[in-house]
Amino acid sequence: MMEHQSMIPISKGEIQGFSPRQTPTLKIDSSGQSTIEFLTTFAFAIFILFLYVKAALNITNGYFIHFATYQASRVFLTFDNGADTPESTDNLAKARAEETFRSILGDSDVEIEFNMPGEVGNSVFVGAIGSFQERFGIGNFVGGSKMINFVSESFLGREPPVGECARRVCNAISKIIGQCNSNVTLFDNGC
Repeated sequence: MMEHQSMIPISKGEIQGFSPRQTPTLKIDSSGQSTIEFLTTFAFAIFILFLYVKAALNITNGYFIHFATYQASRVFLTFDNGADTPESTDNLAKARAEETFRSILGDSDVEIEFNMPGEVGNSVFVGAIGSFQERFGIGNFVGGSKMINFVSESFLGREPPVGECARRVCNAISKIIGQCNSNVTLFDNGC
């Protein structure tokens, strides 16, 4: 036989089993809370770590490519084959500078171009320009998937070749005395 349970009326402000002076508390199972908090914090820390590592790799690659661009520009600046025309010396200097650039970077997708003397409006900007693209982040989630354009410029200038200097000096002498032998001893550093 079933027993009848009586209902106890609850007065205003009173919950069954509690006196009005006690605050009722709900018991919630919180056994996995610390695990969830740890995983959330750990994931955020890993995200920041990967972001900093990728930024450091981008900076390191940039320095390495800038070094290669600088070395190529130095070869371009100092190369002289003793030709009479500056165009032949400049083209050979450009080829040697590209060889130097490739010998440092190996087989990479970094592009190099040169501002040749006479090709640009301002002769100050003569030198090498290395450019490459790289992702800032890792994948689509960490840092994004956009490609960033990196440019390394080394405008050291280009000295006129020895043949050009000899021709200029010979022209100056011929204006003064009327002739110039092929052996020119008067030489100005940088013409």
